[in-house]
Amino acid sequence: MGCVPFQRWLQQTEGAADLPPSPGLQLSGDLGEQDAAAVARWLGELPEAAAVPVLDFSEADLPTGAGMAAMTAVLVRALDGGQALHLEGPPQLLLHNLYRVGRYPHILLSVANERHDEAYG
Repeated sequence: MGCVPFQRWLQQTEGAADLPPSPGLQLSGDLGEQDAAAVARWLGELPEAAAVPVLDFSEADLPTGAGMAAMTAVLVRALDGGQALHLEGPPQLLLHNLYRVGRYPHILLSVANERHDEAYG
């Protein structure tokens, strides 16, 4: 798993130069439970005044049930704690799991470029 911090502006609007960039985490490879724990630590270390953090799943997969459950739990805890999140390129099954536990759609959650996974077979 790769986990690379970055910063970006989520939207370009008038006066955007006055806004701080959003902290981000680029995730890559096959993610598991230890990766979900790393995401939880990263979210916990963000300053309270930080802009909406971006979790970029565009190059990441959650191939195991344990990894999927752990990442879902991390996102649920963040949302339940009042943390706004932006997910970029999340796997369809991750959003489905958030939906099943009543956190998608959610007022604190924005999503872009959802990946539609192909069925096995």
